[in-house]
Amino acid sequence: MAAVPVLAGTFEEKVVEAVEWIDTHIERRRWTNEEIAAKFGQRSAQQILEEGETCYMGPCLDLTLPTLIVLKRNNLDVNFVVDYHHSNMYGYTFHFAIEIQHPETRRMHFLEYARFHTVHFWEGNYHNTKEGSEHLAKDSFHGSQILENARLHDLFGLPDAFSPIQRYPKYSLQSRIQQLQLANTPENYERHQRVCEPRFVIDTMRCSSFVA
Repeated sequence: MAAVPVLAGTFEEKVVEAVEWIDTHIERRRWTNEEIAAKFGQRSAQQILEEGETCYMGPCLDLTLPTLIVLKRNNLDVNFVVDYHHSNMYGYTFHFAIEIQHPETRRMHFLEYARFHTVHFWEGNYHNTKEGSEHLAKDSFHGSQILENARLHDLFGLPDAFSPIQRYPKYSLQSRIQQLQLANTPENYERHQRVCEPRFVIDTMRCSSFVA
């Protein structure tokens, strides 16, 4: 696993530095359909950082887990958030985020890899910011429960990634993989390359700590 950075500066600067480090250590590229089937939603933070890449489509889990480990290693109090929602585009699916408590003010902030290259770092508890989606359930796991070699299904106490999740009865990892495989065209990848900045853009407009 790549050496995790020692973050410096204020609370806000540490979180931004963590995102910037993830940006340079996890490449977002076009996977083959075979790679999507073998890896999507099935890897731990340790595996993701060792391989140093994720699929450009649906990467929020693969970016969120390693970011949480970086923040946790730097002694920040974090929660891993699972947002179960119904999307007009994807049906019943998951989104992931991190809640981070400011060590001095004790105010909660959240960090999410929102869409394409945009990252939200906002004050307050996590809430679903996606247009065209209906929030159904939110679960939170304290950072102490997130081991570096833990995969998502391990958190749910399941034997494998494709086991049904009782709390989320309409979610299917296999269906999500099939959606990504169908969308995995050269045209979609070229469009992604056109509309996305080469680096993450961190939106802190709703984080009062950054207001002059």
